[in-house]
Amino acid sequence: MNDFSMTEIKFPEMRQMVMGEDSVSIDLDTVPVLLVVYRDPDSCVPCQLDHMYDYRNIIDFGKEVGGEFSPVFIFSPKKKNVDTVYITLCRTRFRHPIFLDEKGLFYAENKNIPQEPLLHVFLLDKNRKVVLSGDPSHKPQLWDLYKRIIVTMLDNGGTMP
Repeated sequence: MNDFSMTEIKFPEMRQMVMGEDSVSIDLDTVPVLLVVYRDPDSCVPCQLDHMYDYRNIIDFGKEVGGEFSPVFIFSPKKKNVDTVYITLCRTRFRHPIFLDEKGLFYAENKNIPQEPLLHVFLLDKNRKVVLSGDPSHKPQLWDLYKRIIVTMLDNGGTMP
């Protein structure tokens, strides 16, 4: 975890989709604070897509703070599962943009991401450095900590004081 904290995260070109259709809804360069939700090729991407609504309150919080914070969902399916991902995206009717990393470039450019899937959710400051990791979608106390840190960063121009 110490190797990951304050690591700079790079965002390669990835396909952005909403409900299975191509989209360009989030310009990552204009949002100072991001919560990355990364699903690697070993995760059951269709299963994960079925649980995207677990992040509703996190998405809503981004709207509450005027778009200065946004979750970024990145899915890197195995090549054989790409068609299933498209079908699942259409079926779930999830309206927040999802980045589809069909070539595995996100992990290739960010090899410091821990192997532990619980740490594949992490908060980035405006310099795209990891500030905190752990999935707050089912842990109210962790989400409270995330919100406090996000507000502190937004009050500080997108970074921790």
